[in-house]
Amino acid sequence: DISERKQIEEQIRRKNEDLEQLKIGLEKMVRDRMAELEKANKQLIRLNQIKSDFISIVSHELRTPLTSIKSFAEIMLDDLGKHDQETQRRYLSIINSESDRLSRLISDILDLQKIDSGKIDWHDEMINVVEVVRRAVDTFSGAFVEKGLSLSFESAGDCMMTEAAPDRIFQVVANLLSNGLKFTEHGGVEVNIRLVEAPYEGSAEKFIRISVRDTGTGIPQEELSRIFERFYQIDQSQGRKHEGAGLGLSISKDIIDHYRGRITVESVPGSGSIFCVLLPEQEQPRKKLGEVLVELGMLTETELVSALEKQS
Repeated sequence: DISERKQIEEQIRRKNEDLEQLKIGLEKMVRDRMAELEKANKQLIRLNQIKSDFISIVSHELRTPLTSIKSFAEIMLDDLGKHDQETQRRYLSIINSESDRLSRLISDILDLQKIDSGKIDWHDEMINVVEVVRRAVDTFSGAFVEKGLSLSFESAGDCMMTEAAPDRIFQVVANLLSNGLKFTEHGGVEVNIRLVEAPYEGSAEKFIRISVRDTGTGIPQEELSRIFERFYQIDQSQGRKHEGAGLGLSISKDIIDHYRGRITVESVPGSGSIFCVLLPEQEQPRKKLGEVLVELGMLTETELVSALEKQS
């Protein structure tokens, strides 16, 4: 029976086509899986390199101040009573300075770990950014005078509000002032704060712009794109002259990103740099998700209170 034979041949042909499609599908799955494994392997290599860099940089930055503290403490203990008051004051000043440096490094490492794990406590509240920036400038004024540099502050208004943790915004401004102090030998730093339009079209939102301009060494153009990377230091030879683990700017960017802001930098080598921070202006606190759901009628206040009690 020819028709039966043709039916069998057609079934075999279809089975062969199904097998071919299955083969093609399996080959694609294998290629995709190999690509994923290769990507994961590159990521592991990158993470291992980051870990290695982290250990190397942190161990160096920890060892340096500890060595100074131990050395000057031993000098004073060995020759106690032989040094005049001025020499003792100078040694103690170095020990105090190195202790502060050690404390800053440890704080940066802890902040980095908290940000990565999502366990950082923000403690947001309505703050006057002008007051926070002025407090940071006042804190650094003595250090600038001691180095023979100028430090000026100018604000377009007395009150510019946003919702944020005051200590975190202070931390960002303090880091920018610290860098300005560190990399500036002549001239000084100018801090300016004013309101500007949103950095993107179609928004009526206002932003608070904090600019920190210095007359320091500047940043090479090819390094500007990496300035906010973790552990990255401008000109490694210079990085050894100016201590630091390369965490301050990275942490500052994480903080500003958290508050829906932006941080940018412009620089000309030999002519200084200008760092700009943008924070959204707010007249009142942002509504929590639960409050929004209640307003939309998707949740009752009783249900919200019950959910918050269970969470706590």
